[in-house]
Amino acid sequence: MNALFANFFGHAMTVALVFASLVAMGAVTFLSFRRSRRLSDKATRLLYLALDGRADEARIQARQESRELRPVLDALGGEVTPVSTRPLIQDALAVVALAVLPLVLVAYGFGVLIDPAGDKKIEASTALLLGIALLLPVGVAAVATILEMSRRSARDIRGACITLLARSVKTTVENERSEALRRGANVRDPRGE
Repeated sequence: MNALFANFFGHAMTVALVFASLVAMGAVTFLSFRRSRRLSDKATRLLYLALDGRADEARIQARQESRELRPVLDALGGEVTPVSTRPLIQDALAVVALAVLPLVLVAYGFGVLIDPAGDKKIEASTALLLGIALLLPVGVAAVATILEMSRRSARDIRGACITLLARSVKTTVENERSEALRRGANVRDPRGE
């Protein structure tokens, strides 16, 4: 077992590639996590502003935000629009970047193994296998984290839109009913008896 790790750490380029890949995976995951968290927090903040009776302030803030929050702005106006696919595209690019990192290590490892002048094929293959054994589980965990956070932020934005639209419909029905009662018409409640 010690010889296995000695072969891995003895191959400096493989160690550098594995370390750089781990750092890159951590950075991509952290940035995706922050972006998703920021979107969810902004959607929730806009929802609370609107529910507190400050819908105009929520509209102003929603106009100043990114395009990902455009459905919340539309819901504040009473319109239904689908959630943007832009965050999903950004997350797909992050997933592709994470998939490329182990492939770079594999390409480097095969290059070392194919080299006819290379006399350290055992060390290179050991380093390659240990690097892949380390990068694959970390990469799968990073991809799962990115996709889950993206799904949660999209769900939070849809939830804010649904809540705002339900409130808008309720307000519209109540306003129409009170207007009809004010005019003296015998109107049934559209929500049922």
